[in-house]
Amino acid sequence: MKAKYIFIDVDGTLKAHGTGVPDSAVQAIKKARANGHKVFLCTGRNKASITDLLDYGFDGFVASAGGYVEVEGKIIHDAPMSAGMLGTLRKALDAEGIMYNMESTDTTFFPLDMLKAFANVKKQDVANSEMGRLLDIVKDEFNARDSKDYDGTPIHKVCFMEESADKCERALSRLDERYHVVYFADAPGARLNGEVNSALEDKGRGIDFVLDYYGASPEDTIGFGDSMNDLAMIQKVGLSVVMGNGDEKLKAMADVVTESVGEDGLYNEFKRQGLLG
Repeated sequence: MKAKYIFIDVDGTLKAHGTGVPDSAVQAIKKARANGHKVFLCTGRNKASITDLLDYGFDGFVASAGGYVEVEGKIIHDAPMSAGMLGTLRKALDAEGIMYNMESTDTTFFPLDMLKAFANVKKQDVANSEMGRLLDIVKDEFNARDSKDYDGTPIHKVCFMEESADKCERALSRLDERYHVVYFADAPGARLNGEVNSALEDKGRGIDFVLDYYGASPEDTIGFGDSMNDLAMIQKVGLSVVMGNGDEKLKAMADVVTESVGEDGLYNEFKRQGLLG
């Protein structure tokens, strides 16, 4: 079998919220790599929040929603937002009093109000994988710093949380085509949350850098995801797979819908695709 380049989202795909990576997924990754395939993380998370996952033996990763890419320990792409873009975005969010954090490669800057809000979020309010990811960051106190201590560190992505859709619309309407915005929570009564990064960067473009590094073709790729921020990845890869616990809109666009994380979906689909030998 020709070598495949496999890209796996983290939250809601590789693992469920508040849990570790299933043993079956670890086995799948190891077996696939032993059979000559290349396996990469492809996530909205920054590098700091995936370092523990790299111990499972990935060949590299696309992080920060495509803004930062490493392959075999080499940085092959690093494109944070410009200071001007970040300043415009912060001004728009601040004008509406919207809470947001800022993700750099090595840390995440949180305002204290947002930390307190996350601490009070009940489990039933977690409407999607991205809100779960942010909760995990706060609960684990994983490289989180107070936004008041922001020192000009380059930022790849901003994540926001707000109860008022009107406030979000007013703030984001101030942004131009340089920005890419993804909304997540739209369940009745749930907090709205989403992320903003450069329109020039996404998971699909991050995959392009990996493929260029290896001289590989998109037709030799497989992508696993669950959330709408995986859309660019799903559109890029030769075979798109969405988890059974994934967003219904994304499932409708996928080539394959596999079982959920808790049902060993990753391992099962690796096996069905012949990646395990």
